[in-house]
Amino acid sequence: MDIEVGEAISAFKSGRPVMIYDSDYREMETDLLWHAAAATPEVIRLP
Repeated sequence: MDIEVGEAISAFKSGRPVMIYDSDYREMETDLLWHAAAATPEVIRLP
């Protein structure tokens, strides 16, 4: 799901993780970012 940059910034500022990915014409890499203050064990836990 694509969202606008402003929505991603708002999510980041409120402590929600944001996924940033390359275009289809690049490496197709994805980064998962969140503010360090919001990096609780519940947020960073992977299934």
